[in-house]
Parts: sequence; structure tokens; C-alpha cells
Amino acid sequence: MGFIRRLFSEPEKRDLTSECLRRYLPTCDVCGRLLHDGHRYVEIASIVLTGDKRQSTKGFFDAIRDRHWKTLRSFPEFEGGEDDLVAYLILCPQGSGSVVTVLDPVELYANPQCQTIDPISASEVNDILPLLGDAEWRPA
Repeated sequence: MGFIRRLFSEPEKRDLTSECLRRYLPTCDVCGRLLHDGHRYVEIASIVLTGDKRQSTKGFFDAIRDRHWKTLRSFPEFEGGEDDLVAYLILCPQGSGSVVTVLDPVELYANPQCQTIDPISASEVNDILPLLGDAEWRPA
């Protein structure tokens, strides 16, 4: 595409979350391929990290560790003006996946930070998928 056409065309939309996830997990732990090679992701839970949220944060991580997907889905909090902890499910084309938690700081110039990466089996993926309803899947 020529310079003039690019100048007046629609700007390419970037998926910053996808870029962030690929930075933390460049290749899939399951299939070894690059994350953008057929993998998808969806946000599955989030929690606001304000005040005394120690117990809620512990419950958030316990739900991931213990594979209590229904409990994890009960964390739908997000506040753009506060630090947030977000959990994403990355789905491998082979059926299994990973749950990645990311600290999303409120500070404009602070980068999101990966907190945990938990590989999950195809069986565990099948347990959580029905709980996601019409969640918006995006290419990783």
C-alpha cells in the first residue's frame, strides 16, 4: 500500500491485551507454537485492588489454584481508576489452555505485570467453557 493511501486509511486497530499476553507467554506451554498461531483468549474474572482486599484477592487466587471456576466467575469487578487484577483464559487449538493473571495498574505510565500463568488441561477447559456464556473471544 502506498504512502498516500496509508496516510488516509483507517488506522490499524491494535489489541493491547493480546500484545501484553504474547509478551508474557510468547509460546504455548501445551503445543509449543507462537501464541498468535491459532490461540484465543477471553477475560474470565477481575477484581479491584483497593482498600483491604486481601481476603478477596486470596479467594481469587484460591479459585484459580483449586479450579473452582464458578467461584472465579463471581469476580466481575473492574474500576478504571484503581489497580485491577484480571484473569484471562488462553485457549490452545489442541483443547487445553492457560489461566494468566495480570496486574493492571491505574498509573498511566506503569506497565501491566503478569502475576501467574497456570496451565490447565482440556478437561478443565471443558469445565469452564459453559460458564463463559457469550464472552468475547479474541485472537491471541
